[in-house]
Amino acid sequence: MKFRDIAFILILFICFYDQSAQSIKNKVNGKVTDFKSGEPLIGVNIYINNSTIGTTTNKEGYYELLIPDGRFEIVFSMIGFQPESKFIFVNNGSDRLLDITLREKVYEMDQVQIEDRFSEEWFKKLSVFKKYLLGQNDFSSLCRIENEKDIFFSGEYSSIFNVHSYNPIKIRNDALGYLMECTIINFEIDNKNTFCTYSLKTRFIDISDEEKTNKVIQMVNRSRAYVGSLRHFLYSAITTNNFSNFDVALVKRTDYKEKGISVKSGSEIIKTIGENPDYLLSFNGLLRVRYRYNIDFSWLKLSENDSYINYNGYLVNPLSVIQYGKWAFDGLSKLLPLDYISF
Repeated sequence: MKFRDIAFILILFICFYDQSAQSIKNKVNGKVTDFKSGEPLIGVNIYINNSTIGTTTNKEGYYELLIPDGRFEIVFSMIGFQPESKFIFVNNGSDRLLDITLREKVYEMDQVQIEDRFSEEWFKKLSVFKKYLLGQNDFSSLCRIENEKDIFFSGEYSSIFNVHSYNPIKIRNDALGYLMECTIINFEIDNKNTFCTYSLKTRFIDISDEEKTNKVIQMVNRSRAYVGSLRHFLYSAITTNNFSNFDVALVKRTDYKEKGISVKSGSEIIKTIGENPDYLLSFNGLLRVRYRYNIDFSWLKLSENDSYINYNGYLVNPLSVIQYGKWAFDGLSKLLPLDYISF
């Protein structure tokens, strides 16, 4: 590596760093039990979806989770059980009781699906799945699924097939320095029309300290993943109320040549609610966005009337916004936890 490259990395490392978004001061606690037997469940993973914030239940099934102010999705996940999740809003030192019951997971696979595992067809489906899951960018090759054998498929490779997993999918992202545990709720790939829809619950574990020699590069990569991302765009809309770094317009089609109606400020698409504000993304039609230093466009479409956004520009419910273009192809290789903020 040349000296100028090292200098560039060090400068970025000084300018961009991780920190906790807010002081953790709210408490959510409760008990997790088996729906059928009523017995407490030990070792259940409880975490804020798409974050590094989490805990587990003790031998009596109790847990305590400390979280910052805001609206979050809390996920309850355990091998052999259907995951559950709840959206909550906490602020000003809230103390919330949240008891949960989990149901056993039942897999329904016919004999054809069982025989299909690890065949040529299985490997072809796995290859397509990884492209959609991890994305297609310069970070994708630095990500690997550590438990591929837990994955199985249903449906036809030439048309539509679904992805399933016995256990949460473990992804090691050496580009960003995270281990990700993803629970698949649904994942459908339309291979004929090159399109997919999916819902995941993801927990991040920071592993950047494992290899000190790579930490600076991983910090720089996190900043690279953030700049120009959907998070960066929404955070700019909330905090600065201007789009000096983005070209934004309301359009009717996913066509970069369409002029559309220019959007100049965050207040045109972001609403605030209450004294401790919730943020709502709200617009009609398609929102076309391009970061000023990129040539690629992205488009957003609301699947509901509006979508909650956290204080740091993170979508509380990712399924409430449909993404097209560049952001749709970034995948998990460029996904950052919601408690990451870059300055």
